[in-house]
Amino acid sequence: MWGVDSTFLSRAVSSGVLRPHGLSADPSELPLDPALTAPIGAEIVLPVGSSQVCVNQDSATITDDVSLGFASLIDPGFTGQLVVQNPATSAPGLAFLLATVARFGETGWQDYWEKLRANDVKVVNGWEEAYNTEFSGAGTGKRSLVVSYSNSPVGAVLFGADPAASTTPISVLKETCIDVVEYAGLLANSANPDAATVLNFLISEKFQSELATNLFIYPSRTGIALPEIYTRLGIWPVQTPLKIDPARVQAMRDQWIDEWTEIVLG
Repeated sequence: MWGVDSTFLSRAVSSGVLRPHGLSADPSELPLDPALTAPIGAEIVLPVGSSQVCVNQDSATITDDVSLGFASLIDPGFTGQLVVQNPATSAPGLAFLLATVARFGETGWQDYWEKLRANDVKVVNGWEEAYNTEFSGAGTGKRSLVVSYSNSPVGAVLFGADPAASTTPISVLKETCIDVVEYAGLLANSANPDAATVLNFLISEKFQSELATNLFIYPSRTGIALPEIYTRLGIWPVQTPLKIDPARVQAMRDQWIDEWTEIVLG
């Protein structure tokens, strides 16, 4: 199983649906970035790649990309500009909710979302609708701010009118970024004795070299250079992203989603 991210890591580890991968008793023996090693269940899951969920902006509509951050999203000057995903139905939506918990604390994020609602935040079910339908930076949408990823600007150029461009029409509000790591593991009831070979492939140099321009996530394997387009556009992982304790997420995830639903959707 590949696709468990850090927002649901604790649930996957504690549920018993995965078994130890057996590739190494010591994760440091594998050619993987130690910063991405699972904080819990490292013997069960391996990091395949990482990304950062952040608010993206349409640079053609908003030109001030230096000072924008959480405060800007509730500023009356940006009323009706932000579109987010429902954290009950969307992984980036949940990650952004967790980012606000990390930024404002367990007793402060609720007030922030009250202010977002008052500033006419729009909620949709998933990333596809938010980014490709509602966001002005990706099409004919009317909203200039969207919850997406720190490397979405690369995709905007790679699949845009000029893949050789040296600038991107989308930029990232770095203050809003939160780390998300994607993990893979072996299903506990798998009868395939060779299943671990799939994990070996997912962390192989060949596969890891393809992640950045195909899935737009950063490789977990050390020594993998990012493609030229990342260098050309100056797109790198945000160095000081928000983080949140997976154990705390496990304990509070459902409650936070319920609270968010009551505050934002009524």
